[in-house]
Amino acid sequence: MATKKSPSTRKTSPTPKAGANRRAELRAQQAAAARKARRNRVLVIVAVVIAVALIATLALWGINKARNASANAAPTGAQIVPPDGNSTDVSQAAWITVPGTTPAKSTALRVDIHFDYQCPICKIFEDSYAKGFESLANSGDIVLNLHNRTFLDNAFPGQNSARAAMAAACVDYVDNTKYYAYNNTIFANQAATEGAGYSDKQLTVTFTAAVGLTGAALDEFNACYSGKQTYDWVTNMEQNNVNPVANTSGSPAFLYGTDSKIYVNPNDQNRVMYYDDPTKGDQTGVVGTPTIFVNGKSLSLGNLFTQQDANSAPVPIATDATSILTLLQQTANS
Repeated sequence: MATKKSPSTRKTSPTPKAGANRRAELRAQQAAAARKARRNRVLVIVAVVIAVALIATLALWGINKARNASANAAPTGAQIVPPDGNSTDVSQAAWITVPGTTPAKSTALRVDIHFDYQCPICKIFEDSYAKGFESLANSGDIVLNLHNRTFLDNAFPGQNSARAAMAAACVDYVDNTKYYAYNNTIFANQAATEGAGYSDKQLTVTFTAAVGLTGAALDEFNACYSGKQTYDWVTNMEQNNVNPVANTSGSPAFLYGTDSKIYVNPNDQNRVMYYDDPTKGDQTGVVGTPTIFVNGKSLSLGNLFTQQDANSAPVPIATDATSILTLLQQTANS
């Protein structure tokens, strides 16, 4: 006689509802695990980004600290005057004349250019017109005086303007035939970010190699730069150009390169300069770069560049030597 199995020993299949619940639970666990993995990846990426930014910040801080320490250190070498400087009296330091390959003509125009190696607009001017001005200096049609300014060091760390100016003056001292090429090389390597400046290696190795400074001249340059032998010259050059300092050697009346008196409203953030008009503010020297004088007459950048609007790049008008000379003559005769 057949017997019935006890209900307790009978196998049963899971209900559809229970299986669906487990699948939903499994999917939820998988989704949670995926979210956790993504969150962990994001945290790792963020940590890496922060670490890289911190390293970059510390590196920049270290570079600027080293540059500041180097720039603020007292000179250790005997102070010198660049041979093409405007005066043998360092207290009258104001400019360095670019040595031409031929003597200046009797009709040569005097051109005074104020610039700072960290000034972006100065680089635009330099990139556009340096070759033309060099050609005119070499032909004897102009006497080119460079007023190397360092006021942007007040806004940025590292004393980059002063260190570059000291290096350029050292090049004039050891081999003045390479002075203008070195000046141009500094501008060609101006950092894309204003204030990022120049390293000592650039100034003493990269740039000197670019202009072909070698042998004994290079050794003398390195001694000049490391000993800061042009420190007094560069320091006085800035002060004598930013202030209305009289030229004890005669013409021009002021060391900044003109007989005209300059006035600036001390409340004007744009520091607009007015000539021979004391109603415009206080008498001062040249407070902006680039500033250009031709036989003491101000040459506006508007005569050198055109610009469609404030957001477009300035376009040089004419950069060949003949066109530049015509413009300079017009300015001198204005």
